[in-house]
Amino acid sequence: MKTGGRIGFIIPSAILNQTYAMPLRKLILETGCIENIVDFSGYKVFQDATVETCVLVIKKTSDEKTRKENRIAIVPKGDFSDGIIGKQTIEIGQKDIRDHTTKLSFALILEIQ
Repeated sequence: MKTGGRIGFIIPSAILNQTYAMPLRKLILETGCIENIVDFSGYKVFQDATVETCVLVIKKTSDEKTRKENRIAIVPKGDFSDGIIGKQTIEIGQKDIRDHTTKLSFALILEIQ
């Protein structure tokens, strides 16, 4: 992906807090800005899926200062039957998790209400 490019995808929520995904979280924090996280925990995005999911939107940037100053907009878990437009968001600084790519710091993001 080119610098300035964005990617958004639905992933298992476990990627944000499981040890096996630590290298992926580290790569994301070292190469981009997390713009949005939508926590779909407790809501079935895919009717037949049994795994809880979230949406992650990342913008690639090589500028470390931009990454450290980035604010992540988080849509906490809730009822999404009427969509996500207009849902309350919570912001957290990427710098607050930048140096802590452990499962604890990412799990805390999803626990913010």
